[in-house]
Amino acid sequence: MKGFDNPDISKKDREGLYFIQQNEPISVKDYAMHFDLTDKTAQRRLANLVNKGLLIKEGDKRWTKYRLKE
Repeated sequence: MKGFDNPDISKKDREGLYFIQQNEPISVKDYAMHFDLTDKTAQRRLANLVNKGLLIKEGDKRWTKYRLKE
């Protein structure tokens, strides 16, 4: 899977990618609950992975879901 062996991502982001792979599509709330984060922190981490080209963001506002980029 693209990104798992990328040296530019942190261990926490790698763990996040594994979680998403097993549960996609996921919401910010799903990610926040699994990693015991605030929604804002989860949103920032997911946005960072989208910016790195590892995730795809689908939908808008509270209907937003994230999945791995093929």
